Amino acid sequence: RAKEPKKLFRGLGKADVRLIRDETLSTAAKYSCLKRAGAARADAASLSFARAADTAMFDVAAFSQRCGVTVAELRKYIEKQRKRSDLGLSAMMREFADYHAQLERLAPNADKLPHDLHEAHARLSARERRLLKRGKNEKFRTRRRLLASMKWKWGGMFIRPIDSAEEIVREGEEQDNCVAGYANRQADGKTIIMVLRKCSEPRKPWHTVEIDPKTLECRQCYAAHNHKRTPEAAEFMEKYLDHLREVTKMIR
Repeated sequence: RAKEPKKLFRGLGKADVRLIRDETLSTAAKYSCLKRAGAARADAASLSFARAADTAMFDVAAFSQRCGVTVAELRKYIEKQRKRSDLGLSAMMREFADYHAQLERLAPNADKLPHDLHEAHARLSARERRLLKRGKNEKFRTRRRLLASMKWKWGGMFIRPIDSAEEIVREGEEQDNCVAGYANRQADGKTIIMVLRKCSEPRKPWHTVEIDPKTLECRQCYAAHNHKRTPEAAEFMEKYLDHLREVTKMIR
């Protein structure tokens, strides 16, 4: 209902009003908060910071309180970190917010204003990936024990269940296929991913196999680049599936 911007944003001078006159209401509000906190002046740099905070939906006041610094000190920190990297202001603010979310999950007592924010964020991201893989690998190990009876060797070839989250990613990279996307399904028992290799080259990927856990039928068996299985691999799989059916009959 305010007829003039100065009535909507009290505490702003004429220079401030001229600066934000053509800005969005949300950017103007960010600028107003910065100005009241003594962290902005009527210049282009302050306006750029307000725009970035608006774009990143960055609550400068809340983060400054969490870090135990003034709004002006936090602005100075963010701008200094931006100069250390090739990120823009809004991207740096998002990285800062993401870093603090990581602190809450992983290290609540860690440095809230690290000397190198980008490096600290990367370090925590790597740690979080390891923790996620650890949980997934525990499932993989359980599945590996349950599927131990599915190992088989014949005709100079052997087949076994995929070993870990790392191996399923490596298999996908070396075979140039999308098997890594099946990691969660493998860990949760919704599918069975296996590797078919030659005994003479046990570490070299050859064919990637998917088995239906309910029917024990072969869903997929492809060579590198999703090429059709070779004749010897096809013969192996035919005999292997016969072997699985016999083993299943014996268990029943």
